[in-house]
Amino acid sequence: AASVAEMFAPAQLNGGGQALGAAPWMLTQAATGRVASLSGSHAGFRDVYERHLDNGLAIVLLNNTGNPYLYELRDAVVAIMQGKAWQM
Repeated sequence: AASVAEMFAPAQLNGGGQALGAAPWMLTQAATGRVASLSGSHAGFRDVYERHLDNGLAIVLLNNTGNPYLYELRDAVVAIMQGKAWQM
């Protein structure tokens, strides 16, 4: 259990600060628990990958239109999976 906790602890940087996660994955704390995420874009393509570590939810959103609304779609997916109301 201690090694798992250490995996999700922020890394110590040489300058004394803390990293948000292991590159390129970001580890954050959301209202739903711990989230490992990765996102990016290139030449009109966008992607969002998320794994909600405490409840087993995994989200993969891919877009080839350059549409900037993937995070709103992600929020809607999380709300739907929690049985909550959602709006776009």
